[in-house]
Amino acid sequence: MQEALQKHLTLRPETLTPEITLSDTQTQLQQLAQQLRENSQRQGELRQQLKQDESNRQQQQSLFLEIEKANATLEDWAHLNALIGSKEGDKFRKFAQGLTLDNLVWLANEQLSRLHGRYLLQRKASDALELEVVDTWQADAVRDTRTLSGGESFLVSLALALALSDLVSHKTRIDSLFLDEGFGTLDSETLDTALDALDTLNASGKIIGVISHVEAMKERIPVQIKVKKINGLGYSRLDKMFAIELKPTSGERRRFSPVCPRGIDTMILLRPQPCCPAHAAGVAVQRLANPASHIHRRTPTLSPVTVPSYRDAQHYSSRRPAQSRPGREY
Repeated sequence: MQEALQKHLTLRPETLTPEITLSDTQTQLQQLAQQLRENSQRQGELRQQLKQDESNRQQQQSLFLEIEKANATLEDWAHLNALIGSKEGDKFRKFAQGLTLDNLVWLANEQLSRLHGRYLLQRKASDALELEVVDTWQADAVRDTRTLSGGESFLVSLALALALSDLVSHKTRIDSLFLDEGFGTLDSETLDTALDALDTLNASGKIIGVISHVEAMKERIPVQIKVKKINGLGYSRLDKMFAIELKPTSGERRRFSPVCPRGIDTMILLRPQPCCPAHAAGVAVQRLANPASHIHRRTPTLSPVTVPSYRDAQHYSSRRPAQSRPGREY
C-alpha cells in the first residue's frame, strides 16, 4: 500500500499542491461554470448573427436582380433621352422625321432602280436630315447631291416625287401627278426611260400631267392641251382648238372664249414667269361638271399655289363691269 501511495503521489499534477484547499477548488469550479455560461451565450449570439447574415445574403441577391432590371430600364430611358429628349420637342420631331425620311429613301431607291439603276440615295451619317448619292457604277462611291448633272438631278427628283406619292397614298388617295418642266435636260434614252415609268404609273390608274416644251414628248403623249403665249406680255392662253364661238350681244363683234371642249373635263391655264415667258409657272386646274354651260370670259391671274373653284372664278367675273370683260377677238 505504501508503494502504491508513493506512486500515486508521483503522478499528481504539478498544479495540485498540498496547499490548495477545498474552498479554493470550489471557487475555481464556480469561475469555470460562469465562463461556460458566458461562452454558451456568446455561441448563441454568433449563431444568430450567422442566421442574419444568411438572410442578408438572400436579400442582397434579390436587390442585385432589382438593380440589374433598373439599370436595363435606365439604359432604355437614356437611349430615348438621347434620341428625343428635350423640353422643346425638337429632338423628337427630328427623330420622327428621320423615320419618315428613311421610308421615303427606301421608296425612292425602288423608283431609281427602275429609272436608271446607277444611283441610290442614303441619309448622311450626321444627325441632319440630309441625303447623299451612292454611285453603284463607281464602287459605291458616295457623292453629294449637288454634284449630279441636270438630267441626273431630274431623275432623282422624279424618283423622290413618285416615292412621296406612294408614301402619302397609304392614308390619302392621290389620283393625279403634275410634273413641271425638267425633261429638257434628259437625253433621248433617259427621256424614254422616264416616260416609260410615267406610263407604268398612268396604267395603275393615276392621271399624269406633264408641262413641257420638249418636242419629242409630243409623240409620246396622246392627250394634249396646248397653250400659247400672248405677245410676250407674261400671259398665256389656250390654243384656238379649245375655243368655242359665243353669241354676240348688241354692239359687239364675234368673240371666242377658251373653254374645255366636249369630252375634256380639265382646263389648264398657265402664266409664264416674267424672266422666261416660255416657262409656265402657274397652274390652275378647273373641273367643270358641264363644259358647255360654263363659259369663262376671262380668268384672273393665279399664283402657283392657288387653285380657285369655279364659284370663285364666277364671282370674280361677275364683279367686273360688263364693258371691261371682252372676249378674245380673232
